[in-house]
Amino acid sequence: MKFWYGILGTAALALLFWIQFVGWAPTPVDQLPDAPKNIRNNPAAYRSFYAVGFHGK
Repeated sequence: MKFWYGILGTAALALLFWIQFVGWAPTPVDQLPDAPKNIRNNPAAYRSFYAVGFHGK
């Protein structure tokens, strides 16, 4: 019985890995038409100088 659980568990993990790899989703993903395409075009994006340890000027 442990053998079959191992086979089924491995198959489930392989299926989840494949779904993540190809980017499949069960429902369509909505994209905003005016969303910034990259982090440089987004003025509210995370900046590294907000990290802990930055002391300003």
